Amino acid sequence: HNPLFYNVLHNEFKKDKFKKYFLKKKGDGEHELVSQRNDSPFSYHLFLKTEIETAIETDQLKKYHFNYLRNILEKTSTFLGYDNWGELLFEITEGNPEPYITRIINISSHSKHSGDEIAELLDDDKRVLNYLLKGLKEKYHFK
Repeated sequence: HNPLFYNVLHNEFKKDKFKKYFLKKKGDGEHELVSQRNDSPFSYHLFLKTEIETAIETDQLKKYHFNYLRNILEKTSTFLGYDNWGELLFEITEGNPEPYITRIINISSHSKHSGDEIAELLDDDKRVLNYLLKGLKEKYHFK
């Protein structure tokens, strides 16, 4: 469930006599027990990326996927030493981040109004999310 919790457990059971595993859900709904040698089996940003990609492929994009994208942008910008995730938008959009793009990410991830809680996305919003994810993957070589 939680990468930090897994990390603590992994480190507590460092001795060679303990084997470490995690349960991975496969695409067909089955589960697989996978051996884990290091203490960081989870790359949460990659999980979020995969969730967005799956939603794009199945035409199931929802408002919360913008929150996933923002999380990816925040983690990536921190890793690359940027002060603000918005700086990545400048890079992704080749120096032309439309104000709408930042606004839709902010509104979709930090809404205080119940009227803004509609889960469905407009086609334009889906297009923007797809465009940003594609740009992020291409610019920063996400796999």
